[in-house]
Amino acid sequence: MVFHLGACDSRGYAYGANVGWINFQHGQASHAPKIDLSTGALSGYVYGANIGWIHLDTAQAYVQTDFLASEPDGTVPGVPAAWEAMMGGDLDGMSDAQVLLYYKWGNDPTTPNGTRITFVKSVTSPTEGVRVLWPTSATRQYFLEINEDLQDPEGWEDSGFGAMQGVSGAVSRTVANEDATIRFFRIRPIVPLSP
Repeated sequence: MVFHLGACDSRGYAYGANVGWINFQHGQASHAPKIDLSTGALSGYVYGANIGWIHLDTAQAYVQTDFLASEPDGTVPGVPAAWEAMMGGDLDGMSDAQVLLYYKWGNDPTTPNGTRITFVKSVTSPTEGVRVLWPTSATRQYFLEINEDLQDPEGWEDSGFGAMQGVSGAVSRTVANEDATIRFFRIRPIVPLSP
């Protein structure tokens, strides 16, 4: 089984009846297999003892996955058991809703505030736009959404940036002004390549 470790890295073994075991953790850091979380395309090399090195992205062909399979849920529905185990005792005392939020946002539960918009500023003049800044995780993608009326829960629309790949740090985008006097922003995280 091959696992996605976050930040595009993958590790584990795959098996083919005609070729045997294929190693995704061969120890060659410069050629380590990676996955592009926005497209599912794999790159780098894997190794099979019976067939040698396999280049996952050549000029003629590449390997791509449609989705990353979900792991079995742990004690909290919607949260993989492996993620719960990785977090260990850090989840003790949290409600199921809190654990689910930490997982969905890709946050470490030892951080006190989680992910939220941390900076909104009109850029130079109100006609140029608004800059929005928020911390992200390299294991998630994010939609920046806008609503002009919080009374309308269906009124959230994509800001035009689409799904943005997170990084291990803050991301900012400047949203063009569309003559709105009031605008509300929210960040919606997704687990990339979810089935």
